Order: sequence, then structure tokens, then C-alpha cells
Amino acid sequence: MLASLGVAHPLLDLLGRNAAFFVARDSPPSDVIVLAIVVALLFPMMLIGLVLAVKRVSRDAGTWLHVVISSLLCMMIIVPMTGRTPIGRLPGWLQLLLAGVVAALVIFAYWKSTGLRAAVRWGVAIPVAVVGLFFASSVSTLVVQPASASASASASISNPAPIVFIVFDGLSLRDLMDDQGRVQESTYPAFSRLARDGTWYRNAITTHYNTELSVPAILSGVAASTDKIPTLTDYPRNLFTMLAGAYDIRAVEPITKLCPKEACGQAADVNTAWHVRWSGLVTDLRVVAGHLMLPGDIADGLPPIDETWGGFTTIEGDAVEGDPSANATEFSVREVFGQAVENDRRRAMDEFVDGIAIGEEGRPTFDFLHALIPHNPWVYLPSGQLHDLPDARLTARITGRRSAGDVWDRRWVDDPWLTDQVYQLHLLQVEYADEVLGQVIDRLERHGLYDETLIVVMADHGLTYAPGMPLNRGASVIIDDILPIPLFIKEPNQVRGHVDDYRALTTDVLPTVAEIIGAETTSEFDGTSLVSETRPQRAYTEVQAVDRTVRFGADSEAAMQGARRRVASFGDEGAFGLAPAGFHGLLHSPTEGLLHGDAFPSGVSLHDPGRWEDVDKGAEPLPVSVQGLIRDESVDESVIALALNGEIVAVTRSYINANGDNYFTALLPPTALIDGVNDLVLYGVTGSAPTFVLHEAKD
Repeated sequence: MLASLGVAHPLLDLLGRNAAFFVARDSPPSDVIVLAIVVALLFPMMLIGLVLAVKRVSRDAGTWLHVVISSLLCMMIIVPMTGRTPIGRLPGWLQLLLAGVVAALVIFAYWKSTGLRAAVRWGVAIPVAVVGLFFASSVSTLVVQPASASASASASISNPAPIVFIVFDGLSLRDLMDDQGRVQESTYPAFSRLARDGTWYRNAITTHYNTELSVPAILSGVAASTDKIPTLTDYPRNLFTMLAGAYDIRAVEPITKLCPKEACGQAADVNTAWHVRWSGLVTDLRVVAGHLMLPGDIADGLPPIDETWGGFTTIEGDAVEGDPSANATEFSVREVFGQAVENDRRRAMDEFVDGIAIGEEGRPTFDFLHALIPHNPWVYLPSGQLHDLPDARLTARITGRRSAGDVWDRRWVDDPWLTDQVYQLHLLQVEYADEVLGQVIDRLERHGLYDETLIVVMADHGLTYAPGMPLNRGASVIIDDILPIPLFIKEPNQVRGHVDDYRALTTDVLPTVAEIIGAETTSEFDGTSLVSETRPQRAYTEVQAVDRTVRFGADSEAAMQGARRRVASFGDEGAFGLAPAGFHGLLHSPTEGLLHGDAFPSGVSLHDPGRWEDVDKGAEPLPVSVQGLIRDESVDESVIALALNGEIVAVTRSYINANGDNYFTALLPPTALIDGVNDLVLYGVTGSAPTFVLHEAKD
């Protein structure tokens, strides 16, 4: 009973409410069934067998083992319960101590009370009930898949054209715009070209704040529901089934599974070896269980489980921020690289680009890509190369606690500089998204298909990096950062691009595609065709946030404010234009042309300075991260300029971290590196524009 209440029920309940965990990892029905049986039935039976085996050797030892196991299981029930009470604000070790005391008292009462032991015997039915509740949840769709799930809903197409459809994950509208409401062409040439050649729906928003709901809404044209999971069974009428009879389809769906296998062929039917599936499954479940059963501040040391769909440990290192001399950082980077090769988001995108325009003679092609960028983990440079900054370091930029069972109780720190540095990593991957889009356009042009192709490029939702704001999808952040998304639609042979500020919704995309290609379908949509002359006027929009329904006007001012904030921090140079306010003028300045003062009053410790003594610009990970400590405790937070080969290429600001260290980080632009020896010099900066003074900092 204790194993069911302390382990099986919370774990299976969480997974039952988040079936996308299984969808994203292509878990077959057998994996779901076996997992439930192992967790709810075999696990407690193994514990019972262990106790009985020890009792055969020594009755006293077996009794004590029974007490210890029962106490631990009891603690697993108590800790999550107290985590939501004022006790949950106590240090984790103290919470565990109190839970241990209470568990000991409960076990003592059990042994002393005949009536309590008799009542507990009725708990034999609990494991069966836990399994029943699990299979009554949304995972039932994964276990029992009706034959009609992939029934054809294809439409008659009167104006077929090649279709390329890309959904970028976690891309906010403000990421692309300058402070005048235009796509920032110097940083994002591919997005800018699409805006010139097609229609940019500049006031588009997502109707859902997470991937599991937003992508089905895009592909089905109907509002998604939390009662459904993102599979063909729950969304049998979608863009794939509409085109299945007339198009050759290639679909890259890493999170959803809406394309029928008979339409998508092997791309939708890749079977991973059972030992590989279960190795990753068990690893991820250990992390999930830790978040459920450990006190908040202890669980904070685990990889986050609310920012991706599995592979929680794949991109997390063991780096400890504030200790640049630690070998853990270097080790974790190499480990990250090795794991990234096995689970590399670049591979799917490269294969997608290489496969465009390959289809049967006489049949149009539909190429769909759900690209898992710029969504974290933040590991890619604009070129697609891996950088060497471990993602784990960024947990220091998050405050609050993740209490047991509540993975949303986290927010960014109030310091804008620290959140801007995280946002910088996000923007690196936005630039990589532009690189991928550029490769797609180049591929279409090489095959002479760009003009005649219907191109749809959009995002499923945005992400927030606002100081002090929660990381969840609550109403306080959803309007400004999460909802406004880019949406570009280039119609076949469109002769003139333009900006359309109509309030477009993600549910409008499928009806729009259907009208452009002349698809006659009986499907009913919640959205409307954006190219229809009878599209309804929208004075406001309502979207469900985590905490309440949000209602706001149909204008794009929120996204514009976000774009202005980004330009204020980064200028018009992209991610590597980041500098503390008032110090942007230092970037790209030769050190010989600046004033030099006395040496910096403190020594500086850099992590692994030898990385720049023999650089290979084609290698991975590329050494662009700079991490260091200002050793003199009397020195306050300082502005630090980094000169590479005689030119200021980055400016950062130190800060006092949780360890009390005066710590700083910065990213070097890869274009500033040269093969071989690179001369990296650090300067403390005083003065103000235009009279900056450099003070060389030495180890």
C-alpha cells in the first residue's frame, strides 16, 4: 500500500495527465502497459520478496529491513504533502528530518495497533486501483488505438502546389522585429526575405501556450483540448489526412504524431530498439520521481522537467556556477557533446532540407517540419555548431522553488542583465533557425521550385525571459511574450509581399492552406481562412492561461514593446550585440585606440584559459564561453570588456552569485576567433561614452 501511495500513484498520475511524455518518445502501447505493471505491481512485490528473503536468513534483520523500507515509503508520501504547506519553505534537509520523524511514529503506531494493521490489509486493492486510474486517463488512447484513427479524410484538391510547412518551437514575434516593427534584416535575412516575398501576418498569436496543444491546433484548425493527446486518434482530421490522397508527404513530428503511417511511410514509423527506449525512459523517470518526492530546494539540483518533453539529463552538466576552476564544467561539456551526437536536433533538420522536392513524378510534395529550435536546451550557435557553455549553469538565473509536485513555481531573477544573458543564448538559436530557413529557400531555388511553392513558416508559441517573471504560462507573461508569434505565408507565385495586421490565430492556418490549394473538405474549423474576403473582424481575443482566461485587444503593441526592449539590450547586431547599458559603444573597438589606465585592482581567475591557445574553428564544441571570478572580495560588481586579438568583442558585467563570488560570464562571437592561437585579454572598464578607460585584468 505504501509503495502504491508513495511511488506508483504520484508517478502514474503525473504521466497520465501528460501523455505527450510517451508520444514524444514514440512509446508503443506495450511500453505504457509494462511501465504501469512494473511501477504499481512488480515494484512492491520485489520489496516484499526482498524482506521475506532476508527474514529467511535472520528474522530480526528482516524485521528491521521491513521497518526501514516502510519508513522510506511513508516519507515519500509525507514530503509532497507538506511541500505545499508552510513546512515546504524550510530547508530540504529539515523537511526530510521531520518527515522521517513522522514516518517513524506512523510505523510505530502500525506495529502497536492491531486495528490499524487490520485496516491496512484492505490496501491490497490500491495497486489495482492505481493501474485502473492510469489507464482511465489520456494514455488510454495510446494503449487502445481504434482502427478508424487513420481513416482517410483526404480532400479533393483543385489547385495543388508544392507545400513546405515549418513550425519553429518557442519563437516569439519580438525575437525577429526591430523597434520599427520590421523583421531585422541584418540579423535574420531568411525571415526578412519571406516577409518581402509573402504575407507577414504581423499580429498573429497562438491559441495555446504549449506545444502539445498548439501544434495540434495548427494542424487540425480546431482548438486543442487538454482531454486529448497529440495523436492521430484524437485528431483524425488534420492537414496530413486532408492531403494524403493527393500529395507525397514527409513529416518530421518529434512531439506530435498526427500523420498516418500509411501516408508518411517510414518517416512516421521508426522503431527504436527496446533497450534504447527503456534506458532513456528509466533515466527520465528517475528525474520525474525526484521532482515529485524530494523537497523543493533539493529537487532544484535536478534537471528541469517542465521545459522539454523528455531526455531531461541529455543536456545537463554537473557544472557548479562560481567555480571556474572546477573540472566538472569541462567534463560536462564533453559529455553533453557526446550525448548530443546521439540525440541531435540538427540531424532531423538537415535530413528535412536534403529531402525537399523529392517525390513521385506528377504528384506534389508536402514537407512538414516541427523544428525544436530555438526552444532550449541552448546549445547551438547561429551556424548550428555546438558551443561550450553548459546549460546547467543557467539554473542560477532562476529563483523560487520547485515544491514537490509543482514544477511551475519558478521565475527568472529580477536582474535584467542576468536574464538578458539567458535571452542571448535563445537568440543564438533564433539565428540558427534563420540559417535553417535560408537552407530551405536555397534548396527550393536550386530545384526551380521557390516561386510555385506554398511556404508556411510560423511558431507554436513563444518563451519569456522577462526579469522577475514566472517561467510558466500564467497571465502575467502570456500576453507579452508567449502568445505573439511570427506567421509568414508565401502563396504559390505570389508577386508582391505585404504586411497584414489582421489578428490571425493558429487555428486559421489550416483553413488558409485549404483555400489556397482549393481543397474541398467537409471538416469544420474553429479558425477562418486568412485569404478569405469574408474573414470575421476580431476586436479582442481570449486565450486560456495556466491561472485564468486572458482577454486582450487585437493589436500588436505587446510584441512591439518586447522588440523595443530587445533592441535596447542587443542593438541591431543580433545576439552578440549584448552589452550593459551605456557600454555598447565599446564593441568592435580596437584596444589600441582606447584610453588605458592602471591595472585592474584585482586578479581574475578564468576557467580553462588554454582553450584559446589552439582553436579549430571547425571543431565542436567551439570555445566561445568565458567564465571567471574577480578574486578580490573588496571589488564590487564591475563592467568587464573582453578583447580578442586586439579588438573588443564582448562586454559583460560581474555579479555576486549564490556562493558570494564576484562571477562573470560572456560569449565570444565565433567570427572573431581565428584558427590557432587567439589572444584573449580582459579589462575592467571605467568612465562612460565616449571616454572609456580600460584597466587590464591579469590572473
